Amino acid sequence: MSDEQPSDTADTEGLDALLALDALEADERSDAEQRLQLWPLEQAAAIVPLAEAVSTDPPTGLRGDVLTVALTRRPAGRPVRSPEPLLPAEAFRRTIEEFSSLLGSLDDDAWDVIAHEEHGRVRDLVAHLVGVERLNLRWLDPGDDVPYLPDHVEATRPVVAALADAPPGDVMREWHESALAVLASAGEYDGGRQIPFHDISISVDGLLTTRTFELWAHGMDIAHATGRPVPMLDDARLLLMSSRLMGALPLALAYRGVSAGLRTARFVLTGPAGGCYDITLDPAGSPPARGYEPDTTIVADVVDLCLLAAARLAHDELESTVEGDPSLAELVLANVDAFARD
Repeated sequence: MSDEQPSDTADTEGLDALLALDALEADERSDAEQRLQLWPLEQAAAIVPLAEAVSTDPPTGLRGDVLTVALTRRPAGRPVRSPEPLLPAEAFRRTIEEFSSLLGSLDDDAWDVIAHEEHGRVRDLVAHLVGVERLNLRWLDPGDDVPYLPDHVEATRPVVAALADAPPGDVMREWHESALAVLASAGEYDGGRQIPFHDISISVDGLLTTRTFELWAHGMDIAHATGRPVPMLDDARLLLMSSRLMGALPLALAYRGVSAGLRTARFVLTGPAGGCYDITLDPAGSPPARGYEPDTTIVADVVDLCLLAAARLAHDELESTVEGDPSLAELVLANVDAFARD
């Protein structure tokens, strides 16, 4: 081979290091070797320290030191500048006020626009929510014996019929007063107290989080139908909703009668309200051991996952990256919306 040097040193600067580090694709490597033509002695001498730097073991304790410093910056599994934790009652209160503002922006004609496949007009959808909040008040009352009402939609039909011809202002007022009454009643009990909710048992905090999900979803329905701006949840509510969703995921699979065995899933939710969640998919299983490798890893945007949980996004439309077992990821994503109530 010739001892001729490459004519354009600017174009070839750094190629020797990349070759030494084996950092080029096959076609790039071939091109680099052709352009360099020959390893000059000074370049060949650079290969040895570069290779040693790559192959030498890191100093003892480096990993622990890095983790210690990192954990002083933020908790594991939480993004930088993660929002402060939010109580479910405050999340529901914020969503009530946003939904109320949306309804207040509608003229009378907009109340007759079709907003939902099952509920129909905006007025019927809001009347359904009146019925839901009235049921919630009964479920929160320890002395009330509520009949078994597994169908979320059918359970509110009598209220929807009664308000079918009421002025929009009356329907809005009925809903707003009922929602605030639920918020006040929930505040009288411990958040962990279990209450009935259709065909499941749920905690008081779980009820308020579920109500936040439903109001947000129906706010989107009404906004899309009437040409209003779509409600955007703040990061604190997104963090509350997504973290509780992750905690309930094994129960969601069990509710649907789906078994994933003792396998595990890792969710990496992106965005300011995101985080990393390691989940044992069997409700009776133990939490994953430290340093384990999950059977599947799903990376997705936190807002999109909440849309999926609210049944406002199909699981096969979710933009996600999956590592590990794709069939397990498909199984999990297909059941994220198990507790969605419309």
